[in-house]
Amino acid sequence: SSGREAMLRAASRLLSLVYLLLAVELFDELYSGVGPLSAAAIREGLELDYTGAAAVLLFVPTAIAMVVEPALFLLADRYPRRWFVSGGLAVMALAAFGAASATGPLTMTAAMTLAYLGSGSGVALAQATLVDAQPPDQPGAAERALARWALLGELGDLLGPVLVGGLAAFSF
Repeated sequence: SSGREAMLRAASRLLSLVYLLLAVELFDELYSGVGPLSAAAIREGLELDYTGAAAVLLFVPTAIAMVVEPALFLLADRYPRRWFVSGGLAVMALAAFGAASATGPLTMTAAMTLAYLGSGSGVALAQATLVDAQPPDQPGAAERALARWALLGELGDLLGPVLVGGLAAFSF
């Protein structure tokens, strides 16, 4: 009976981990959808032209992430993956605070760059962890997990406009 209880506890922990990792994708897609949806307000608030807004919100953060992320992934192979997942999510939270309190283009660029880096390491490694957590003796388990991942990502994509629209409706 003790062995059965231990197995049930382990299964419960695995299920909790799976739900947590799936929630990462939902919130990442929700989080990453707010910037593009709010680009016009950000451009006006920071007094940027369209090129400057694109550079601040997209080009500079993407270019930096393309250079830095491979090194982060190499480090994630050498050190516990959970450090990079947790750290990436913490960086995303700090970046959201930084973007909300940005007073100019440089602080917004820094916040968006941190958001890209946090999302890249936290979310990509959460997905890898989700796949690795699937039982290897169950055919199709990894594929089902990735289908759930994609479904929650799409749900996050759909909730982004709802969130921004709701916030805009209450701000007037």
